[in-house]
Amino acid sequence: MRTILSYLALLTLTATTLAASPADRVRLKNGQYMVGTAKHYDGKTEILTFIAEDGTEQMIHIDELSPRSAYRAANSLAKTAEPARIVRIGNFARDIGLYAHAARHYRNALKKDPSLQAEVDAEMVTLRREAAVFCMSNAEEAIKKGDPKEAEKWLTTLVTKLPDEPLADKAAAMLEERYAAHHDSKDDQLEKDHADLLSKELRTGKLRYDSMLKKIQKGLTARNSSAAKRELEGAYKEGERALREIDKVEKQLEPSTELTQLLEGYRALVKEHMIGGQLALASFYTTQTSYSQALNEVNKALALDSKNTDALAARARIEQASSDGWGWGRRR
Repeated sequence: MRTILSYLALLTLTATTLAASPADRVRLKNGQYMVGTAKHYDGKTEILTFIAEDGTEQMIHIDELSPRSAYRAANSLAKTAEPARIVRIGNFARDIGLYAHAARHYRNALKKDPSLQAEVDAEMVTLRREAAVFCMSNAEEAIKKGDPKEAEKWLTTLVTKLPDEPLADKAAAMLEERYAAHHDSKDDQLEKDHADLLSKELRTGKLRYDSMLKKIQKGLTARNSSAAKRELEGAYKEGERALREIDKVEKQLEPSTELTQLLEGYRALVKEHMIGGQLALASFYTTQTSYSQALNEVNKALALDSKNTDALAARARIEQASSDGWGWGRRR
């Protein structure tokens, strides 16, 4: 950890006055927070001068700070720093896992000095590699803990946002191995409780649902972006067909508690997977800086559930990336 935090000495080089906000929250490694104003950081002594809310002056060694609080101290220099120093702030953010912040600093450094392009390109190679390792590490940890949903989240992030990284091949193979086992079982109880309806009236709808799952799996594990997008687009269409079948059966049969339980159960599952597929598709487009298309895909997800938190967060990220004009994926 000291190696990471010592970046602050490289960032400041000399004693510097911090242009911090009037109400900083600084978190210490012991979990406690201090509220006040960060006034000064001395790169030689690695001491942060902090004025607490009661006006008392605190001298905090950088090793006492949490990594993110240390980054906040460094980030306060970024607006007025020269371009080369902004790149170093980006490196610091990258090394503590703040990859989007790192990319933002690299972008800002290039705006000030386009001659840094080669250096920034090299740092972005490192960023993508470290982000891929981070995703894989989180996925493997989730697998050890028996949390397939969390593992799938990180594996999907890796294959959609970092498709050119070597670890993406491993992530795709892991998804292929685990996706069906995790998702095919989600309707097991519905199949058990409503076997007769599923074998007759909702048989076609169930086939569409199963086809959707298969296409999502193929889309996430395809190692060709065109094939991935084609499968995910096909999955959405299969989901639409499944929903139409559910609506048709609902109109044809007499209402009953059993029927309502079955149809609502499948509606929820179909929409859940359609939204997941659309967010994966949006990630592919975002990585390729096709922001307008990415927003279109997210909006389809929000049409299914306007309050879905994952879709809302994805839309916000895409809009930010679009306004910045520069993401942290590889340009194509």
